[in-house]
Order: sequence, then structure tokens, then C-alpha cells
Amino acid sequence: MTKTVRILIVSVDPALVRTLTACLNELGHVVCAVVAGEDVRSAAPCPDLAMVDLGLDEEASAAIEAATQIEHRLEAPVLYVADSMDDPRLQHACAKAPFGYVVKPVDARHLRLGIDAALVAHGRERTIRERAAPPARDADWAASLSKTIIESASEGIAVVDMDGRFRAVNSVGQSMTEKEDPPAATVDEWLKRHQVFHSDGQTPFAYEDLPHVRALRGEAANDVDVVVKSAVVKENAEQWGYFRITAKPIRSAAGCPLGALIVVRNTTATVRTEVELRRTVAELHRRMQVGDAIVRSMSDGVVVVDKDLNFTLFNPSAERIVGIGITDTGPSEWSEKYGIFFPDKVSPVPPEDLPLVRAANGEQVEDLNLFIRNSSVPRGLYISVNATPVRDDRNRLVGGVAVFRDVSRQVLEKEALTKAFARGRLEIIDTILHNIGNAINSVTVGVDTVDARLRNHELLCRLTSLGDLLGEHEGDCASWLTTDPQGQKVLPYLLMLIHDLRGYNSELLKTVHRVQSRVSHIVDIIRTQESFTSGTVECKVINLKATIDDAIIVLKESLSKRTIKVEVDCTRAPDEISIQESKFHQMLVNLIKNSIEAVDELAAIPSNRRVELDPGGEGADPTEPAEPRIRIVARKEGDSLKVEVKDNGIGIAKKYVDFIFNAGFTTKGSGSGLGLHSIANFVVGVGGRVRAESEGIGCGATVRVTLPLSTGPDGSTNHPRQRSFSLEGPGA
Repeated sequence: MTKTVRILIVSVDPALVRTLTACLNELGHVVCAVVAGEDVRSAAPCPDLAMVDLGLDEEASAAIEAATQIEHRLEAPVLYVADSMDDPRLQHACAKAPFGYVVKPVDARHLRLGIDAALVAHGRERTIRERAAPPARDADWAASLSKTIIESASEGIAVVDMDGRFRAVNSVGQSMTEKEDPPAATVDEWLKRHQVFHSDGQTPFAYEDLPHVRALRGEAANDVDVVVKSAVVKENAEQWGYFRITAKPIRSAAGCPLGALIVVRNTTATVRTEVELRRTVAELHRRMQVGDAIVRSMSDGVVVVDKDLNFTLFNPSAERIVGIGITDTGPSEWSEKYGIFFPDKVSPVPPEDLPLVRAANGEQVEDLNLFIRNSSVPRGLYISVNATPVRDDRNRLVGGVAVFRDVSRQVLEKEALTKAFARGRLEIIDTILHNIGNAINSVTVGVDTVDARLRNHELLCRLTSLGDLLGEHEGDCASWLTTDPQGQKVLPYLLMLIHDLRGYNSELLKTVHRVQSRVSHIVDIIRTQESFTSGTVECKVINLKATIDDAIIVLKESLSKRTIKVEVDCTRAPDEISIQESKFHQMLVNLIKNSIEAVDELAAIPSNRRVELDPGGEGADPTEPAEPRIRIVARKEGDSLKVEVKDNGIGIAKKYVDFIFNAGFTTKGSGSGLGLHSIANFVVGVGGRVRAESEGIGCGATVRVTLPLSTGPDGSTNHPRQRSFSLEGPGA
């Protein structure tokens, strides 16, 4: 025979395996696998012949068992290998009718004869068997057909006999559980590796209620939902699965039970999808409830319309603000029904300009101010509206939403603040013009003084007379000055005249200097006014003490008229600072002016009424005399400059201390409430802080200003241009 034969060697003797392999290779055959007796199951499939060593054990029982498995499972002929012809194990093995044997030492010639004889005998026996039992071929065909059908099914299919042994399991059924090694041979063995629960995943199945057990009892179990949990934990995670099982009994033609057919459909994905869907629906419902609660609890009004401009939501705040809730009117009637006007309070808003209509048409509306006035809101109110289109997941318009709030207070406060600023600007301008007038008066007086002295001054007359006298003696001036008694007096007279002229010139220069100083103050006042109106000022290095003195000079007339004593202490402050000069100067003027007014107010109130004006304060001793006084102290503390302006004027009622820097706040009948507010704006605008303190009416007040300082490369103290800021106290 020239055919290449695939040969399985079953032996535990390495020397024999090497000899057999060499001989087989010499004959042109192939060794497909070499295994021990107990490993026959794992041998390569479909060998053409198997050679079994009788030396596997002393009685040859292992060799015979291996040969039996090979004949039945692999359907291959077996050729035994014996130690000798007299080997008792060979006699025992021949009783089982083998296909042949060879004796050690094995050579290629004897091995070829044995292989050929075994293959011929096995082929002849199979032919005789197939001819003698043709129905078996039909049974094999039917079994193959059944196997093909089972493997083609999309569900897992298993066939078990009456002992619970798996007779067939298709690949789908095997894939529904984790791959097991070795695979379970019976259902009971499989149950040891798994736990089966009812569909709730918590109630274990009783053994007698399991679908396959019912089928083996002859009952049909249809569509039983079970949860299977692996008893083996892999990668620290329990494995769960959801299955729907149908089990039907298998009976013979005579009706005798033969086993059960089990059909399993994996419903894990479906169940988990349903669970996730239920969870999603519950979460969506919860969010809708939360969203609805949020919308209904919002202080802002919220109104929603669909694409046909029908109301779908009108929250309580919207009804409270507008005064009217949902109505069945259309957009053409909304302005009249709800009383929607432009901010002029008289022009109704056309339907196409209504925020909800614009939003439903795809337009975004932001911070639109409108006025609402109707029978429920007769006095009217201002609202600020934001409106947004509502679109679906395909970006199609499906409606609009409007959110609005009552801004009446802000609008009215803004109007009042505008008026207050106007009054404050006039007050500041009036003060500046008044100060300019004072300075101009001083200039006028100084100029008149200079003019008068230059026109009719005695020194000029004396000097003129001396000149005339010298003119008379022009021809004999030298002899006259030395010999004439009157001429001899000229030189002493001239020296005295020169001395007096020097004094006169000094006084004249002082007057001119005072005029120049007043003119400089006028320029500063005008520059301060310009900075107030333009709002753009740059920092510059200034002398701190000189700037405070300049602010006092601006108000010198007011201070003198009231005999107010002003004290300035800059001993602990830097000589120079870098700051917005005009703003800083205006701050000092405002603080000093505020103190002057406080002194005036105190002087106008009888001492026996001061406590009545501030019942919560301690008040001042009405019998204690007080000289009007303003004290200004500047000092450096760390990286800050502290400026304190303290007076013994009217003071501040304790209930007002935290509010005096608010825009428009004033306790004066004619005040604008912007003086101290402008101070606060400047201070916090450069990163500083401002605070007022007072023990009550009659106790005076102190305003403390803190400004940040920084040290430049040259060691000078500089003020930064801008920083984030905040006022101290609730009144900020």
C-alpha cells in the first residue's frame, strides 16, 4: 500500500515512541499524535490507525480500555505492540479480537505488514457491517440530519436522556454559559456550577420545578423565565443571565419516555433593555417633576406656548406679576388683554413684536423692557423679558418660552439716581464756581494792591524828587556832592531809599505770589471739574501734604467764616504718592466740605434736641462746649495709606452709618446723596476701602479711607491704577 497513513501512538515508553516514529517515517506514514492511555479523548481526531503499547500496565487492562475507546470513539483499527510472542498480556488482548499486533524489537518490514493487514481487516469488517445492516445507514442519515437541524437553530438546544445526561448540545446552547473545562456531562453537574432563580432574580427554583425535570416527568414546560447566576466568580464580578426555557418530553414510538428536549432563548439583552427603559422612564418622570417644581417655585415668570401659540405653561409667578393667568385669547388680543406696552407706558406692543410670538418664530429676545398695566395691575409695573425658541431633536420649531421678572424698583431707582446725579452735578458745579469766585476775588484784590502800589507809592515819589535834584546839578554834580551840605546828604538818602525799595519789592513779590497761587487753584478746580465730566484721569506723583493743604485752601473761605480749626498730621505718611490727582483732590474737598456741613448742622440744632434725633445713640453732653474742629490724619500702614477725616459736627445716627455711601442716600433736605457716593466710587475703583464711624447725633463723625500702595523700583511709593474692590459694611 502506498497511501500515507495517519497513526496515533498510545504509549508511556519514550524509547518505543522514538523507534515507532522512526520506522513509520521510513515507511512514509505520519504520526498524528502520541498520548498516554488516559489521554485518548484528547487525541487528534480521525487517525487512520492506532498503535497501543500493551506495557501501559501489568494486566494490559489500560491498553485494552484505550483500544476500546479508540474503536468506538475514533472508529479506527488498533494494532497492539507486545514485548514478545509469549507475553501473557498479548494473549489477554487477543481475546478481544484486535486487528493485529507486532512484537518488539519493531522493525520497518514487520511494521509495514502489520499496518497493511490491520487496515485491510478493518476495511473488510466495515464493508460487511454496512451490507449486513442497511437500516443503520438510514439511522445515521437521520441522526446527521437531526444534528444539522439542531445546529442551525438560533436558540440553544440540548437533548438529555432519562438519567439527565447531555446527549446533544448545539453551539448556541454552549455559548449561553461560560466555557467550562471539562464540560458538564449531566444537567445535575451543570446545576452544581449555576444557580437558577425565578424571574425576580431572588427566589431560587425548586429542583422539581425546573423545566427539564418536569419534561423528564412527562410534562411540557413552555416559556419559563429564569435567571441564571454563575456560581463561579470571574474577575471579581458575578455573571447573571436571563433566559426563557421550553422543555418537552421525548417518547418512543410506543410512548415510553426517552428523555427531554430543552430549548433555551437568551433574553438577557431584552430584559436589561426593558429594565434600562423603565429606569430611563422613571428618571425622565422624576426630572419632569423636578423641572415642574422648579418652574412653579421660580420667582421669575415663565410662560410657554406651542407652535400654534397656544399656552402650555403659565407658572404662578407669571400670573402674580402680570395679574392674569392663561386665557383662550390669541396673540392679536394679548396686548389688550394683559395690558402690554412699550416702556413709554402708552404705546401697545403689536402682536408681531410680542416676545413669545418672536420666540415661536425662531427669534431670540434678550433683556426687552416692557410695561404692564391692566385691571389687576392698575398702577402698572415694568418687566424685563428673555424669550427663546423651542426646537425638537430635528431642529424644528415647536414653540417658544418667555422668562420675565418685575424690574419696577430698578427702573424707578435708576430714574431717581439719574435725577440725583443731575442735582449732584449741579451742586458740584455750584461749589466749584463758588470756589472759583472766591479765588478770583483774591486775585482781584491782589492785582488791585499791586496796581495801587505801583501808581502812588511814596518810594516812587522820593525817587522822582531825588532824580529832579540831581538833574539840577548835572553840570557840577561831582563838586556839589562833595562840597555842598545838601549834596553831601544825597548818598545817605540814596542808601536809605535803596533799603526801603528792597522791602517794598519783597512785599510786592509776596502779593504777586499770592495772586499766582490763587490762579493755580482756579486751574486745579477747572481740572477737577473736567475730570468729573470726562471720567478719564491718569495717575501722577503728588506731594501728599501739599495736596491736602490745597484742598483746605479751596474751602478756606467757608472754614474761616465758621471759625473751624483744621489740623493736618502727615508725620507717619509718605511724602509723595502716585495717584489720580484730581480725583484724590476732589475726594479730600468732598470730605472736608461734608465735615463743614456737619458742623453747620450741629450749630443749627439746639443741644436739648440732639438726643431726640438719635434715640438709639448715646448722644453728646449738651453742656460741653465744643470748638468747631476738623482733623485730617494720613499715615502708612503696611502696604496701605490711611486717610482719616474727623470732625465734631452733627455726627451720624447709628441706623444710617451703613448706608451713607449709597447712591442717592442723604439725610439733608437739599442734598443729592452723591458726595459721599462719589468718594466711595473713587476709593473702591482703585482697590481701596472706605468706612464711616459715629457714636450718634452730636458726637461727630470719622471717615476712614484706605488706599493700596506699592513700592516702585526706585523705592518710591506708588498707587496702582485699578484693582477689584468692595465697600466695607452693609452699606457698600
